[in-house]
Amino acid sequence: MPSISLVVRVEGVDYDALVANVTLESTFADELQACIAEAANVSQLAVSVSLSKGSVVVAATITPHLDQFDILVDSLSDNSTHATLAAEVMQAVSAVPHILLVTNGAIAVTVQAVITSASVPSSTRAPTPLSTPAAGAHNMRESDRACAMLAGWVLLAVVALNLAFLA
Repeated sequence: MPSISLVVRVEGVDYDALVANVTLESTFADELQACIAEAANVSQLAVSVSLSKGSVVVAATITPHLDQFDILVDSLSDNSTHATLAAEVMQAVSAVPHILLVTNGAIAVTVQAVITSASVPSSTRAPTPLSTPAAGAHNMRESDRACAMLAGWVLLAVVALNLAFLA
């Protein structure tokens, strides 16, 4: 299912101090999730939020219903929506209980990027027929193949470590 990634930077909040307080970090993430879901007019379950360093960089992934996707992309790509969303996120962050414990200046919010994971196929386009790959054909995506290879190497390393401890 297509998704929309939203990157928001929250300045004035000390990332290390925030993540050192698990309760505060959880409340912070929950407030941002609720704020972004409300702004996107989707369920909170359709929004996932992760935090990283750089003041605090919020990476939110919104997975709307297919019928909302194009409208939401257009809306979130609009500069006036960026300003409104930044103001709403700033208000949500400022309302987090005990946020002052982890601030290091004035809180400022900027929407840095709106990225779509895939475009939604047009409803007027004819469906692509399913086909069965020929024997030996590789039908995995490159990223899935890389992930499978990494998992194989990790498994091999775990087995080697277990054998080393048994010897």
